[in-house]
Amino acid sequence: MKYVTVDGDTMILSVPGNYKFSITKAIDYEVQTAYQNGCTKAVIDFNDTTTMDSASLRQLTKIYRQVNKENFSAKNAKGLVLAVLKQNNLENWLR
Repeated sequence: MKYVTVDGDTMILSVPGNYKFSITKAIDYEVQTAYQNGCTKAVIDFNDTTTMDSASLRQLTKIYRQVNKENFSAKNAKGLVLAVLKQNNLENWLR
């Protein structure tokens, strides 16, 4: 998989560059595959993500709801990505 790696029961989503609408369908497919393989937790690693749009926020919110608050975390947000999270009051995702 290109965007999702699996570590036990945890999927790790990492999107290099622009996390935008045009790649959300591919990410959805990989996330569904991770769920089918037993993943119940999600970590979003923004280390290589430079920007994100509203479609990516919707997708992350969907994942958040699927795995529940206690099984969801994000890390390494900086620059524009951190600004988008703060604008949408989602900095509580960061751990």
